[in-house]
Amino acid sequence: MDMTIGRNGLAAASRQMDAAAFEIARASTQRPAQVASGLSPGAAGLDSGSGSLTLMATPTDADLPRTMVNLMVASNAVLANLQTVKRTDEVLQSLFANR
Repeated sequence: MDMTIGRNGLAAASRQMDAAAFEIARASTQRPAQVASGLSPGAAGLDSGSGSLTLMATPTDADLPRTMVNLMVASNAVLANLQTVKRTDEVLQSLFANR
């Protein structure tokens, strides 16, 4: 019995967390569209149907909820794999302590 499964699981979860963090950072650095002079709000990507100008969601903003879910899944995977490593360590310690 070794800790390979837990170690590999931690590495995979860490990569998943890094990817989700990158996507969140990328989405938060995008700037809203600016209304260019001479363009109507609709042509500049703005919605003026309600009488006030509101920004329309960009395609990357639509993926933000999915990315947050992926981050939570990766966080749970880290916790589960840490438990695997912990339990493996406890089993190995009890095996060697009883010899």
